[in-house]
Amino acid sequence: MVQSIARHVARLVVGAAICLGLVATGCYRPSYPECAITCASSDECPGDLTCSAGRCSAAPGGCAAGDVDAADDAGTAGAWAHLSVGVAHSCAIGGDRSLWCWGDNDRHQLGVASPARSGSPVQVDATGPLDWDRVEAGVYHTCGIRADGTLWCWGLDDDSQCGQAATMFVPPTRVADPPALGGTRWTDVALGAFYTCAIRDDGTLWCFGTSVAGQLGQGAMVDESAMPRRVGTRTDWRSVSARYYHTCAIHGAPQARGELECWGYDGSGEAHLGTGTPGDVAVPTPVMDEVGRDWRAVSAGEHASCALDDAGVLYCWGAEYYVPGQGGPTIPSLVDVGFTVDAVDLASYGGCLRAGGALSCYGFNEYGQLGSAPSQGSTVPVTIAGLGSVVEAGAGTSHACALDSAGTIRCWGDRGDGQLGDGVVADHRTPVEVVDDLGPWAQVDLGVDHTCAVTEAGAVYCWGLNTSGQLGGGDAMTAAIYDRPVLVDGAGYQRVAAGYHHTCAIGTDHHLACWGGNDHNQRGSGDAGIAYGPVPVAGATLGWLATGIDSSCGVDSGDASRVCWGDNAAHDLGNNDIATVPSPTTIESGPVAWSRVAMGVHYGCAIGGGIDDGILFCWGSNANGQTGDDPATITITAVPSQIPDPTPASSTDRWTEVATGQAHTCAIIAENPSLGGSLWCWGYDGYAQLGAAGPAQHTPQPVAAQSTADWLAVGAGANHTCGVRASGMLQCFGDGRSGQIGTGGAVEQDGLGGTVDGASDWVAVGVGNDSSCGIRGADRRLYCWGDNRYGQLGTGESLSFTPVVVPKP
Repeated sequence: MVQSIARHVARLVVGAAICLGLVATGCYRPSYPECAITCASSDECPGDLTCSAGRCSAAPGGCAAGDVDAADDAGTAGAWAHLSVGVAHSCAIGGDRSLWCWGDNDRHQLGVASPARSGSPVQVDATGPLDWDRVEAGVYHTCGIRADGTLWCWGLDDDSQCGQAATMFVPPTRVADPPALGGTRWTDVALGAFYTCAIRDDGTLWCFGTSVAGQLGQGAMVDESAMPRRVGTRTDWRSVSARYYHTCAIHGAPQARGELECWGYDGSGEAHLGTGTPGDVAVPTPVMDEVGRDWRAVSAGEHASCALDDAGVLYCWGAEYYVPGQGGPTIPSLVDVGFTVDAVDLASYGGCLRAGGALSCYGFNEYGQLGSAPSQGSTVPVTIAGLGSVVEAGAGTSHACALDSAGTIRCWGDRGDGQLGDGVVADHRTPVEVVDDLGPWAQVDLGVDHTCAVTEAGAVYCWGLNTSGQLGGGDAMTAAIYDRPVLVDGAGYQRVAAGYHHTCAIGTDHHLACWGGNDHNQRGSGDAGIAYGPVPVAGATLGWLATGIDSSCGVDSGDASRVCWGDNAAHDLGNNDIATVPSPTTIESGPVAWSRVAMGVHYGCAIGGGIDDGILFCWGSNANGQTGDDPATITITAVPSQIPDPTPASSTDRWTEVATGQAHTCAIIAENPSLGGSLWCWGYDGYAQLGAAGPAQHTPQPVAAQSTADWLAVGAGANHTCGVRASGMLQCFGDGRSGQIGTGGAVEQDGLGGTVDGASDWVAVGVGNDSSCGIRGADRRLYCWGDNRYGQLGTGESLSFTPVVVPKP
């Protein structure tokens, strides 16, 4: 659909008004480090590189031994190979040629179905082949080229910039090939605000999308096309760069001089087209160059343009302050930065220059996009500290990223939309590593003020409060708080349970080990000292484990008896006694076979009779009806008391999961556990944590939480509840004042709850005092949200109202 000139003029006016905050794609055009990509043939090499001795190279003799950087090997998983930075999102290609994006996603520019932003990388086309060669992140859309030379775009398509005839938001979709002129592959792509230009391997240049100032290069100022249309008649285009509303490209035969032309919007007198004549132009027009320079690279910025000649000398033109150390030249002007420049990229706030592995940036710095704390900007390039040997770099509206030779990406500046990729939504003025988490994760458990989790490889990590050694990282850990994951043990575990001042875990061989405080014998070792690392508990072999405040219970892996130890002052252990139990002791044995046990604040619940029988019992403190008895007459339930079946008409329904909080209990009852069941809650309801529309003081009998019967897993915190449903959605309800229900803000009470992060791939949940965590996706990444005063989210920030990924330490 052809858009009106007025609509796009309005966009230009808005863009000019908020140029410091929203409008330039910055330096997001990646280059390809020579010899960094493995290949079987030249067809697998991007651009004009050829395959020689298994590596893509521009050198006639191929790659020398010293040129090959194993960390940049595109056939090796785990290292980033290429980087592109858009306005408020970033994308990168992994070492295995998978494609990942992070940051703002309000127009689906991350290529995933959910419109929620992501503070950590999410995979694009996770079910497709791992064959991405390059990616280009723009303003509201993204494009990538695969190994077979096909071009794919996704995100906003209201002006056909994704090549799909104005279909609004599109998933990764192949762009139609133009009529063949001898070329069969796309080799280069550049993204403007609402248009796309790309080069074929026959040297032809094509553009599609919308034009309000001639940026499609078709001779008309106002134009739109969903199909790629050829720009001019040349067959020797080498590279193209685009920004909001203007395009620049270099052409020339392989051994000839590189010539530079620009077209589109001239910036209302900013003269960033460099043609020497003010005004917009609708066809490629030579940049003023009276000496015939050999141009090798160009970057079209929002307010200026820069180019490099064959000697690495920098020339720029355009608006004042956006050209380093210049006063706004209208034609290419020499910029003496004191070093030879390898690559240049422009952003809305200024630009970045790469030279000899170092990166320097200039311009505004209100979000720390110059990599430093002071808010003052700089008209001269400032070296960014804290980076490795940089091979690619890019800058968005108010953030920047760099890829080093070891395959690590670090970003800095504004991360209000998660565009730094480190799992956190907050500004950061120095480079932080794009998150590469410790997963895949198998299980997570939250204590009062600390969190622990087990990876699928059996490693245990903990983070948060450490006043009694409950993190288990060794006696060298002297700080009270650790806000990043701490390794407890590298292998051999299947389940971990976090209490108050202690933590326990069971191994794949069912052995029990505990660490932390033991003032109430909660570690089960009989002594009163602190254990700063895992200490095996003699005689205990468990198949299930749960910890309370100062007590613990589990299920024996042999006879399925219930085994408990620790504090028992409020009948915490359900053995009809209040004496402390110093070591794991069988509480019930005989015909009752336990399958699940959960420990709350001075009470517990367990599912007995085996998983197929599913009878639920609770015991301990009952001040609010959390054990299922009427607190008006029974405040302590000394021995396990059966919870009645709320669905007596269905004789095949059985309790399958149970969760205990501070003073409320939730459990799932189902006929077939794999299909999910109905969720029932009872106990304290002051914050509507039982899932009803409005709160009640207490409810000792199970009440239906929500109206669905597809719940698979449930977790209970101090005053909130979370559960995973068969659809993969995670829903939380109750107290949300610290963001623990994950719906994006502080909510005093919400009995109906909401879907967390809009995602539908959650597989597990863990709930703590005022925090929550969940495992999601095929890669089983771990996310946490809510209160983080003691570092229990593992992210280094103070609070999060939405899920943030738990990164590596």
